[in-house]
Amino acid sequence: MWVKLTSMRRTTVAYAKAHFSALCHLVAIKGQQILILRYGKPTAMIGPVDGAMLVKTPRMTARAFDALLDRMIAAAPHTAMTSKQALGRDRLDRIT
Repeated sequence: MWVKLTSMRRTTVAYAKAHFSALCHLVAIKGQQILILRYGKPTAMIGPVDGAMLVKTPRMTARAFDALLDRMIAAAPHTAMTSKQALGRDRLDRIT
């Protein structure tokens, strides 16, 4: 995607940092695109959010999470180590 940089509002990083809220207002209300320059070179751009960019990812249900945990436990190798040993919770007992 090519963007015509000449028609875009330009600002420095320092100005963008100091006036970020106002720049976001210009983007949200007026739909402007703002090019942020560092040492005169384009560094970043602030622009309106396209609805296609906001994609909701489905959350894992409790049942699917339990099934995942069951598969992970079944695939884990058997060990005689306790959970306290695995988490290192008994390390203070060994110091004394």
